Parts: sequence; structure tokens; C-alpha cells
Amino acid sequence: MFLIIYRNSTVWRIIIITLAAALILITKVFSNQYITIIASRTNTVKPHIQRCVITITIPNPYHAYSLVVYAIAITLILAAFMLQIHNKK
Repeated sequence: MFLIIYRNSTVWRIIIITLAAALILITKVFSNQYITIIASRTNTVKPHIQRCVITITIPNPYHAYSLVVYAIAITLILAAFMLQIHNKK
């Protein structure tokens, strides 16, 4: 499998695109679950609208932002690896 990827750069690009799309989907699903867990916990314990809004808006954007940065970093590392393989050809 690695030899096929090494010889064919289009297959490698398709794999990188699917990995990046999977990472984006994982971050989207994870951030949505994070929002619903916080909302349900605050609603069951203290059904106060202002507290619920504060707990959703303060920790969640930073959490989703760090996950997106992590996904971008992995994609950049994979792209650099692809360029290295392409230069060796």
C-alpha cells in the first residue's frame, strides 16, 4: 500500500483530502456534543437562562478553536510530507 502511495501522488492527495475532511467532521461533531452536554447539565441542575448562556459561550469557542488549530496543524504536516515525497520523485 505504501509503495502505491509513494509512486502515485494523486492517490496521496486524495488520502490527505479525506483525512482533512474527517478531522473537520470530528471537530464539528465533538464541539456540538460539548455544547449539548453543557446545556443539558445546566438545565437539569439550575434552569437559569443566563447561566446556561454563559456556560455555553465562554468555554466552548476556545475548545472548538483549539481543535480546529490542531486539525490545521495535522493537515499542514501531511501536506509537507506530501511535498517531500513529491520532491524525491
